[in-house]
Amino acid sequence: MVGLLLLVLLLPFSAIAEESILGEVIVTPPVQQKSAPASDSTVTATVIESSAWEGRSRSLPEVLEETAGLSLKRYGGLDDFATVSIRGSTSEQVAVFVDGVLQNPAEGGGVNLATLPLDQIER
Repeated sequence: MVGLLLLVLLLPFSAIAEESILGEVIVTPPVQQKSAPASDSTVTATVIESSAWEGRSRSLPEVLEETAGLSLKRYGGLDDFATVSIRGSTSEQVAVFVDGVLQNPAEGGGVNLATLPLDQIER
């Protein structure tokens, strides 16, 4: 009886002690989806080229206020604080990037578009 008990206790250990060799495992990154094609009718975008304001003395808020769907708020006179909202959003919800760098302040609030020089903007 003791021999049977030892056999039952040692059987699982002998199965674990056997080393099994697995085949080669290759890990590949997931396929990334491409951005929406330009012909996607669900995406709305307006690109304003620099040719629209070349040769004119204008500011960025003046150029943007002519674009459909944008709403500008000015706090003061010419070249004073100006923010933009898109289709009913707040100015805090509009992310402004310059050369891929987010310009929105970390503490919240909109970006003062009057401080961005129009002659440095390509589109």
